[in-house]
Amino acid sequence: MLIVIDFDETASSVNGAQTLLRELGVDRIRGEIRARFDSGETSFKQYQEEEFDSLTASVSEIKNLASKVIPMRDGLGDLMEAAREGRHQVVVASAGLDLYIEPALCAAGIADVPVISVSATCDEDSDRIVEYVYPPSESRCEEAWAVCKCYPMRGALETSDEVVFIGDGRMSDTCAARTADTVFARSRLLEYCESEGIEATAFEGLEKVAEYVRSRTADKTTTGMGN
Repeated sequence: MLIVIDFDETASSVNGAQTLLRELGVDRIRGEIRARFDSGETSFKQYQEEEFDSLTASVSEIKNLASKVIPMRDGLGDLMEAAREGRHQVVVASAGLDLYIEPALCAAGIADVPVISVSATCDEDSDRIVEYVYPPSESRCEEAWAVCKCYPMRGALETSDEVVFIGDGRMSDTCAARTADTVFARSRLLEYCESEGIEATAFEGLEKVAEYVRSRTADKTTTGMGN
């Protein structure tokens, strides 16, 4: 089983990017950047880059703050343990930046999970972001959404391994929800799945997902025992 989980407001209980930007950003500048995005003048990729480029804080300061102000959702530790018990792979897939996702996960004791996200390249001398690097994507996915969450599912789908997707959003999460075998959804993604006829299990805490993973592990073990 492959478990692909979104980060902001899914693995984390908050939107990590917005939490940091509220702490470090200038309201007037952020308002102007948001207005351009809301009007359709800029894409999500451009919007996110402009937001982080507007910060005066160094990369080190951003990472340090991320480790302190971005809490994980209840049940994430239980889900990770259930995946380890069943030898299932977990991948965090996010349209956000690695510079806040990885420190937040590490602060929660989760340092061994692969993260597919936007990579913020830092200049060592200035300690500033100099480039944003985007991971590969499926051709059908909208490039403007920054990260294709279907892409890490390819290998598992080709080998008929079950793919579980866990998310909350209406941007890059919707395509992943259409692609995965099993979907756990909350908030806007749950509304989308209900409107599009996509079977999805509602959740708030991730304990429900951990319970499902353990049940599938038990089913596979029982099936493999024979008579």
